[in-house]
Amino acid sequence: MPFNPQDPADPITRVVREISTATKVVSFYPSQHPAVRAAVDRVLATLGSLFNREAEIELAFAEAGVLHQGEYLSDSDPTLKAFAAFLLNRGVARLAFRRGLDAASLTQFLRLLGSDPRSLTTQGGLARQLQEMHVSTIVLGEIDLEKILASEAESVPGENASTQEEKGAWKRLVTNYLREPAGTSPTGIRTLLKGLATEPSRLAEWLEDAGSGAGRELPKLVGRLAEEIRKELPECLEGLADQLGEALLQINPRLRLDLMLQKIPLSGGAGDLMERVASSLSETSVVSLISSFVDAEQQLSPRLFAVCARVFSTRGKSAPYFGPVTARLAEQGEKSADLGRIWQSLQGLLVESDQDYLSETYKATLETVADRTVEVDPELKEALSKSEGFPVAFASEAIADHAFRMIMGALDVEADAARVEELRGDLERRSRQMSGRERMALLAEAVRAISQPRGDDLKTSTRIAMDKRVRSVVEQMVRVFRSDYERLTEEERGRAGIDFKELGGIAAPVIVDALAEEENWEIRKGLITVLASLGRAAVPVLLRRLDDPSWFLVRNVALLLGEIGGQGLVDPLSGLLRHPEPRVRREAASALGKIGGSRAVASLRQAILDPEVSTVVARVLGEIDRESTVALFSKRLAKTHRVVSDVRPAREAIAVLGEMEATEAVPALSRILRRGLWFPLSAGDTLRTQAAQALHRIGTPDAVEALRQGARSVRRVVRDTCLSLAQKEGPGADASPPPSAEAAA
Repeated sequence: MPFNPQDPADPITRVVREISTATKVVSFYPSQHPAVRAAVDRVLATLGSLFNREAEIELAFAEAGVLHQGEYLSDSDPTLKAFAAFLLNRGVARLAFRRGLDAASLTQFLRLLGSDPRSLTTQGGLARQLQEMHVSTIVLGEIDLEKILASEAESVPGENASTQEEKGAWKRLVTNYLREPAGTSPTGIRTLLKGLATEPSRLAEWLEDAGSGAGRELPKLVGRLAEEIRKELPECLEGLADQLGEALLQINPRLRLDLMLQKIPLSGGAGDLMERVASSLSETSVVSLISSFVDAEQQLSPRLFAVCARVFSTRGKSAPYFGPVTARLAEQGEKSADLGRIWQSLQGLLVESDQDYLSETYKATLETVADRTVEVDPELKEALSKSEGFPVAFASEAIADHAFRMIMGALDVEADAARVEELRGDLERRSRQMSGRERMALLAEAVRAISQPRGDDLKTSTRIAMDKRVRSVVEQMVRVFRSDYERLTEEERGRAGIDFKELGGIAAPVIVDALAEEENWEIRKGLITVLASLGRAAVPVLLRRLDDPSWFLVRNVALLLGEIGGQGLVDPLSGLLRHPEPRVRREAASALGKIGGSRAVASLRQAILDPEVSTVVARVLGEIDRESTVALFSKRLAKTHRVVSDVRPAREAIAVLGEMEATEAVPALSRILRRGLWFPLSAGDTLRTQAAQALHRIGTPDAVEALRQGARSVRRVVRDTCLSLAQKEGPGADASPPPSAEAAA
């Protein structure tokens, strides 16, 4: 009888969750650690119940989740989807467990699974590693890249979901590899690289997929692709520009325009890839390309001017294409007239721009229009104001924004260093005058335009001036974000977060300064969310603020470092456990718990005796690994001798077990409470009273009974403590006389 994949209690779903958890545990702890044995045993126990029905349990993995017997398991469980993605990134498409699987083989497999995917591919993949270890009870089906490339584009009737997902998996694998290429390309990736370098349709398919997922990261990925082809397939590099040119004509026109605007330098000073593409295009292809740009934009925009100017400048001419482009646009049916007018206006600019990309006359016109210094005839203004779209297109803000964009377009193609600095200064001045949340994206564009490296930017004076201008614009962007934050919709907040994330380290110092100044908690939360989205780019700035005199800023910094994570942050956060403000210490403990690892655990254990932090520390240690934590500290208690030279380890153990409310530790705590003479006597009193408080916190019947027995202790401080705590649990504490000292000994 097949299992129901929608049943949350389904053992198949449970075993996938347990394998996911066990992979993390095995990756973190040594093989003989109790946590490893417990995690592996849980997986084997669940698999054992399944093996009673089937000799082999087979799972398949796709982007949408995990499949068993051709059906997806519960799609409401994010763990399943995350684990499927984890395996696909390691090239695993199918996984089967066979009856007879033992703990040693499973542990070996999980340790391999948790290792660096790049090292796995360079060693031949998971399947080969298992084969070399002679593991026959676990069978892997790896993603066959060559088979995928050879398969037909259309789906074959009868193919299951996982096969369909595999056909698209190669694009994600290429993208992930290009983000972090290994030292040597594995065979499968080499096959994909060759396909991309020689097949325009394959390259277009990848560009569309990467463009939808990577956004502004796409130019960097294309540059990486060229570099990998240069290293692994040098014979294909010369023809890459031709293939990319053909691929561009097959992708979405807007994506095509965005890519053609980018500067993608080739290694070794070999020039710019997109300029090579523009040079390699045939005359007919240039006409098709320019026509598609006009059709995609459908307005005279800075982007349209910049991309056309770049293509024509690279080819060294523009006029010969005017007629063919006009004829091509005339074939566009109903919209041909509008497109023709846009192209006619653009031709006038391009004619003047063959030598000087944006004429001084046009720049002056923009300045005049933007400043509104010329009075418009009242009757004409009234007539125009009734036209559809006039309030939006010809409002003073809209005109200023259009001028702003045109100046960015001019900056993008300007070659003269002096003029570049003038344009940057102009953008900075205009940016400081901007307000309103609808201008957040425009300000972000200005930051990117000003910070784009150009000819003389390596000179110190030029670099300093540019950095000051960049900071000035980012400061205005953050001011707008703060002033309008409570009026922003969730969608607008999300878009603003994306803009800040793309600016990365450029925005981080300004946002942290704003966080230090901001008193409104809602806005502070928004700034914290933005900083967290910056990830590693924000870390250097955050670390510099750990000594800030404002404790609430330091607490926010600790929270952010915990969200960002990384073992390199353990030492700075451990230092905050000694901060004078308890709230900072508690936040640092929580952050260390999120990061995890042996060094973080060691720092947390040292902080357990801090009364202001102990509750948080115990909770964090329990979340990292409750079972191992309880076992470790119970064992430490068991080793506590009557002669105590240092009470700290035992006190630490009692504090953790009490804060965790570890019912498993009641016997060990009871033994500490009942133990007779200690040397020195004060050490015994300290440990027994602390054990009594831990038992009271646990509160089970066994713990309460231990307190009642402790109320008969010969030591007054212990007796009074137990009696007081037992009475809090209710009447009935035994207050009979204490036993003799001889009996206590």
